[in-house]
Amino acid sequence: MLGFQNTIKKKVYDFTGHLQVTQYMAGNTYNERPSSDFYDSLDDKTGIARVQSYGYKYGLLQNEEGVEGIIFKGVGVDFDVENFREYIISGRFLEFD
Repeated sequence: MLGFQNTIKKKVYDFTGHLQVTQYMAGNTYNERPSSDFYDSLDDKTGIARVQSYGYKYGLLQNEEGVEGIIFKGVGVDFDVENFREYIISGRFLEFD
């Protein structure tokens, strides 16, 4: 049972990280974009293996029966593709210019 729990934990951390830093905004918003100065200040800290930028954006999906909300998650060019590659069943990871 512990092996299964550790596998699930690893997958969750590989997709979302151990810690997510977001800009505080009043209300429930998902425009999470801390300043690059803040990210840069984390690079020099010991104990931090990697800092990766990401962003969320709201969207709507509509069909004849109704409207549903969706949240898109985007990753930056600093995303660790190698750590993510084991979860890709077919195709390839997007390449950033």
